[in-house]
Amino acid sequence: MSKISNVQSHFEKCNKLFFIFINSLDEDVKGQYIETDPDNPSGTRNTERGELLFDKIEEVAWTILK
Repeated sequence: MSKISNVQSHFEKCNKLFFIFINSLDEDVKGQYIETDPDNPSGTRNTERGELLFDKIEEVAWTILK
């Protein structure tokens, strides 16, 4: 597996973990982590808190894989 494929696979796994967590939250709490993306109304984007959570998931995942 190439380095780019490995990083992409890692990102996809982290994204899956992130959304497993997000989808387990009550709707009013979800809004603290994701919001409607004004550039893509059918999509979402992370809030600042969501970005921090995703970054932490990535950090932990890379640590586990070392």
